[in-house]
Amino acid sequence: MLAAQTIESPRIASLYTSLKIGDTTALETFWQEVTEHGSPLIEAIEGSSTHALLTFLWRNQMETKNVVIWGGPAGMDRPEHNQMLRLLETDLWYRTYRVQMDLRGVYTYSVNDPLDGSNTTDGFGTRFIPDPLNLKPVCWA
Repeated sequence: MLAAQTIESPRIASLYTSLKIGDTTALETFWQEVTEHGSPLIEAIEGSSTHALLTFLWRNQMETKNVVIWGGPAGMDRPEHNQMLRLLETDLWYRTYRVQMDLRGVYTYSVNDPLDGSNTTDGFGTRFIPDPLNLKPVCWA
């Protein structure tokens, strides 16, 4: 699938390498860390004091064809450009964006999105779900 050098997130690249060499505990260790620290991952970019890598995560718990990020750095259109990538044949889906460190925003996921724009018309938001791994969700009353 993906070569390790094409993965922007150092944490995901490290996990990829561990999985490729047969480390059978790497994925579960990763998920334990995410459960403890939350998602998305925020990682420094070497040499930059103004930007960071922001990696959104999804743990597959069902038959998943795609996961689309809506909002935040992904914006609210062009779902085909904001699909997460599956790491090998694991339950981990991810997408990394290069963002300004002071970015604040809200986002949601659409699992098995039709990718036809129907989330932006009559059925807007009907397939949206909050990030279950985010320890600091925004609650709308």
